[in-house]
Amino acid sequence: MKKISKTVSTSVGDVAITFQSAKGGKEGPLVVFLHGWGSDHSVWKEQIASCPQATLAIDLPGFGASPEPANPLVVVDYASAVTEIIGKCGWEEVIVVGHSFGGQVAAELATHAPDWLTGLLLVSSASLRSRERPLLSKFGEFFGPVFRLPFLRSLRPVIYKFIGADLPPESAVMRATMRQVLRTDQLYQLAEIKVPTQLVWGESDTATPLADGKLMAERIEKSQLTVLSGGHFIFLDQPTAFADILRSFINQIS
Repeated sequence: MKKISKTVSTSVGDVAITFQSAKGGKEGPLVVFLHGWGSDHSVWKEQIASCPQATLAIDLPGFGASPEPANPLVVVDYASAVTEIIGKCGWEEVIVVGHSFGGQVAAELATHAPDWLTGLLLVSSASLRSRERPLLSKFGEFFGPVFRLPFLRSLRPVIYKFIGADLPPESAVMRATMRQVLRTDQLYQLAEIKVPTQLVWGESDTATPLADGKLMAERIEKSQLTVLSGGHFIFLDQPTAFADILRSFINQIS
């Protein structure tokens, strides 16, 4: 299968994409993969390789090969950028697969019901956020400057891993973006998603608990929840089982 990597200009800046065609050309849907916070498109490598359809993997702005934005972004900005990119591809049927923060972006995109969106696969989606300032956000604001001191810098990854939080970016723009993302709760807009939706969760996920997946399944009308043994990166913990779920979902949509 032919693989193309390039940079696409969007309203929020340049975004790196990797497109891989399928043997059947444009037969069936295009499958778009969105990574989580702190990852890039390569986290989907195994799933892309096993996917029977053409795939589009995106490095969201500020991650992987995509440069950071000039100004802080909100979730809707990321969704708009993805929508622009998919629109330029000219595909009539698209399934969007999003993990964690990528799931949050995918859910936002779906609420605007683009004509080409035929299915949504949300993996441990970080769609449910507290509208109050989270404790970890307060922790980061208070202690962040301290841990950026040269002699304490090496302790930052250890401390944040210990408290179960994503390491705040060094960049001021991406730190501000992270704060905006953590404050964007999608609970009351999930009912606006009208396309068939497959939810996949790890039963021992501590970053986005299984309870979140169950609540999302209640809120999204045409949804089903599949639970696998594993954690937050369930598509890495259970690659074969996840690939089977994705393939079954593609067949269901087609």
